[in-house]
Amino acid sequence: MKMADESYQSAELARDAGYYRSALSRDYYAAFQVTTAFFHYRNLSTPKVAGNSREAWSHLITPELLDQQLKPFVKNPRRRLELKEKLRALYRFRVGADYLSSHRIKDEDTIHAAKSANYLIKTVRRLIED
Repeated sequence: MKMADESYQSAELARDAGYYRSALSRDYYAAFQVTTAFFHYRNLSTPKVAGNSREAWSHLITPELLDQQLKPFVKNPRRRLELKEKLRALYRFRVGADYLSSHRIKDEDTIHAAKSANYLIKTVRRLIED
């Protein structure tokens, strides 16, 4: 959880300084890190690659895995879908920010990303701490 909090705070600082690409990237990683903490809380093992455990789950499968792991805690399928889609959208923002130099970053993108990351962090934190 500490890594997620630090990434989220870094995103706020980057956004305030006008570094919108960095802010989008940090918002995604805050959400990814809190999701990873939830997977560890659920005692999931990271996938093995060539016989060695990875440090984390693939960014592409993480939203689906989150949906599956939330089922015992979040009974409403629309709410699970909302959380999964927020994580997916944050990932798309991050890819655009980190790898597509021609991708134009809009103010509303950074605001949306901050709200989505904050929502995911608060929701998952409540599940872990309850």
